[in-house]
Amino acid sequence: MVIRICLVILLTAFYYCPAQAVSANVAEIQAKAQAGDDVAANKLGVWYEKGKNGLPVDPKMAVHWYGIAAKKGNGLALHNLGDCYRDGIGVEQDNYTALDYYLQAAAGGLPLGYEDVGDSILIPEIAEDLLLETAKERQEAAILWYRKAADHERESAKMKLKKMGQPVLKPSFAPLPICPTLDLEGTKKISGTFLEYTTPRSADAYGYLIRTANGEKVEIVMGNGDIEEFADLGKGDTITLSYSSYQSLDIYTAECSITHFYVENSGKILKKAQ
Repeated sequence: MVIRICLVILLTAFYYCPAQAVSANVAEIQAKAQAGDDVAANKLGVWYEKGKNGLPVDPKMAVHWYGIAAKKGNGLALHNLGDCYRDGIGVEQDNYTALDYYLQAAAGGLPLGYEDVGDSILIPEIAEDLLLETAKERQEAAILWYRKAADHERESAKMKLKKMGQPVLKPSFAPLPICPTLDLEGTKKISGTFLEYTTPRSADAYGYLIRTANGEKVEIVMGNGDIEEFADLGKGDTITLSYSSYQSLDIYTAECSITHFYVENSGKILKKAQ
């Protein structure tokens, strides 16, 4: 009788101790997440998304915790949040919002983020908005991102390169740029000679290449239709305008860059070319 009781006690301990340990682990992670730990918040999001460690599958809670971690700049959380928008998990499906989170993950130096951006570029609606009209243009743009991911041992990115007929180079582990999206403060005034349009005039946003008096070439992006003050603009005209600057990871080059945006109603043609 004593032997039987001991056996029951041992079996009870075997079955219930792991469950108690898991509960304690969940409670610990929840406490850390609520205290602002981004790693814990992302982990909690994964558990809710997958229904792990005794937590129910709850897509909305997953998105909630991913969002909290993403606000702290957690790269994996930004990737996970992007996946939720790509697949419509806990939120309305939206490829553009997914791409935005992937770009933020990449801008923080996450190799997986680079692969995600490459995947997004190949989505027809995204490619169309990026004016990547042919399959070749889309593939070339995606390859830039896949190469950087593959350079940091992303095996799935290597496989995608191989499927595209691209060589997989030996990893150099060159540092990925840390390029947070920033509005650089202040505006600048510039005068110079208009050289050419750097994007098709039919695009919603297009660039004006200007050469300043000291020979520097500056591209100014103007958007949302024709600019009235430059309606009669021709090559060689002298113009003046103001611009603001914005730092971001360039989707066309996969490099950190600064883009200059035209300040509305600040432009004027000073002199027409002869």
